[in-house]
Amino acid sequence: MTFHTLLGPSDPRVLSGILAKKTLNHLQRPVDQVPQSVAMCILNFIRLVDMYRYGDMRTEPDSVAIFESEPFDHGHGDLRTTDPLEEVQNAMDKARREVFGDLSRKKAATRLHNALIWHLEIPDKRRRFKSKEGDSDARKFLKVFIQALPTS
Repeated sequence: MTFHTLLGPSDPRVLSGILAKKTLNHLQRPVDQVPQSVAMCILNFIRLVDMYRYGDMRTEPDSVAIFESEPFDHGHGDLRTTDPLEEVQNAMDKARREVFGDLSRKKAATRLHNALIWHLEIPDKRRRFKSKEGDSDARKFLKVFIQALPTS
């Protein structure tokens, strides 16, 4: 969930917001063929939902191989007072409560996962029935999540 650049790792809040916005844009204008770039955003947002579902929010895998080196230090101190992924999880919690009410994190995330994965399946081979309610809940969730994310 982190891209490494010369300036260090990316901010998970920003990355989550980008993935959510791209996914929402696709859901607002459904098409049979999902462009590959949009499909990658949806798939990565589904991965984020799955991390949330299982309570496994983290920025780095246990081993990142060649990316284990420290980012360049440009003298910018780390002024964060909270963990950015905790803020992403809080935004997901808020969206879950507003859209799914008392539904558990696992059940709400499973519904969201199923609604989003439908868009990635080949139109002729879609196994899951598309639920208008599920699609509507996914849109609402994404909107609330995007608004609940801190901007910095």
